[in-house]
Amino acid sequence: MRLRPCLLLAACSLAACFVPSSDSGLDEAGTTGGETSSSSETSSADTTQVEVGCPPGELDCPCMGDACMPGLICQDGTCVASVCGNGMVEGEEQCDDGNTVDDDACSNACSLPVCGDGLVQPGEQCDDGNAVDDDLCSNACVIAVCGDGIVQQGEFCDDGNDNAFDECSNTCTPASCGDGVVSGSEECDDGNADNADACTNGCMLPICGDWIVQQNEQCDDGNAVGGDGCSSTCTGARCSRATCGRGRCSCRWRRGRRCG
Repeated sequence: MRLRPCLLLAACSLAACFVPSSDSGLDEAGTTGGETSSSSETSSADTTQVEVGCPPGELDCPCMGDACMPGLICQDGTCVASVCGNGMVEGEEQCDDGNTVDDDACSNACSLPVCGDGLVQPGEQCDDGNAVDDDLCSNACVIAVCGDGIVQQGEFCDDGNDNAFDECSNTCTPASCGDGVVSGSEECDDGNADNADACTNGCMLPICGDWIVQQNEQCDDGNAVGGDGCSSTCTGARCSRATCGRGRCSCRWRRGRRCG
């Protein structure tokens, strides 16, 4: 009968081996709290990496539906760079003819040809790629010429017409007396410096009284007064007192002298 306390003590000791210790860290599910926390942190990190590391629509990232950022195309669910020259219009391309000819209807940059792109395309005479209208190539991509209405380098004027008798000549120089073209208020223009021919150096027709002794004139004193040594018809006249020289007569004492 004395064995009962010993058996009871042994039973208690054996049961104590299976009582969870407060230091073991096991929870009711039989796992440690540290393992659960670590697993939760790993899952959170993976989610953050997907959200921040590869935003949808960016290069080499998932497409946003079937769309990607400008300049990218959606291919097999991933945003990739479009390729100019593959014969397919992709991304921001205006055209893609799949060749390397730069001056046809689609440039090697996959853009449609326009005047000012620096490429001489069909129908253009020139293309300097700038917006300067008064250089050697206009903004309409035509070579500058006199008569195009634009005052270019070396031109003094350009009225854009072929009228040689207005204020701007057909050589794009201002009309002037002596240029051989009758323009403006000119009565004539023989293009020379001979003042005694059929057109004066002032581009006026010769008349008696213009101070210039022309052909068939004997004198010209610049007035229409008769009896002063040169008649009003620019013929010689007798005067009681006349001195003649260079087509003019001034009356002095030279009786009977004809001025001419």
